Amino acid sequence: MPDTQSGFGRSSRRLNRLSESGLLQIAAAILCVMSLLNAASPTTSRAQGLLPGTPLFGPWNMPLPSFDPVAVGKVLANPGDYHLRQIRMTGTVRAIRTDLLTQGCGRIHELTTFTLEDGTGAIEVFDQGACGGNTSRMRASTLAVGASVDLFVQVVANSEGEQARTSIDVLVIWIQLARQ
Repeated sequence: MPDTQSGFGRSSRRLNRLSESGLLQIAAAILCVMSLLNAASPTTSRAQGLLPGTPLFGPWNMPLPSFDPVAVGKVLANPGDYHLRQIRMTGTVRAIRTDLLTQGCGRIHELTTFTLEDGTGAIEVFDQGACGGNTSRMRASTLAVGASVDLFVQVVANSEGEQARTSIDVLVIWIQLARQ
C-alpha cells in the first residue's frame, strides 16, 4: 500500500501515465536530437591552438586548421574531382603578378595571380581583390615571392573542346601566412 502522506508511492503512477501518453518518448527523442546536434557542432577552444579571430568555413563552421591540405599534384591530376569544391592548400609563392582591372564589378580593382608551389607541383591561384570572394584581410598583392601561405580556395575545372582539355581556376576565399 502506498504511503499517502509523503506521496512516495504516487511517482510510479505518474511515470506510467506519462509513458502511456507518449510524452516520455517524445521528451527522450528531443533530448537525443539535442545531444546529437551539440556533439556535431565543433567546439573551438584555445586547447586546439586557435587564435581569436580564426576564420570558420564550411557548413559546420570549422576552423581552417581542421581542413586537411590538398596537394597541388592531386588537383592537377584529377581536376574534375575538385570542381566547385572548397579546399585548403598550402605552399610557397613562386611568382606574382597584379593587374588593375577597370571592368567587371563597377569599380577599379586588383586581380592578383600567383604561382603556388608545394612538393607535388605548381598551380596558378587568383585573388580578385575587392570584387572577388577573398574574405580575409590579407590580399595576394601584398605577398612576396618565397612567402609560405595557407589558403582556402574554390576550384573551378573547365573542360574545353572535344579533346576534354581541362583548365583549372583556383580562386582565393581566405589567405594567410603559414605559421612556422
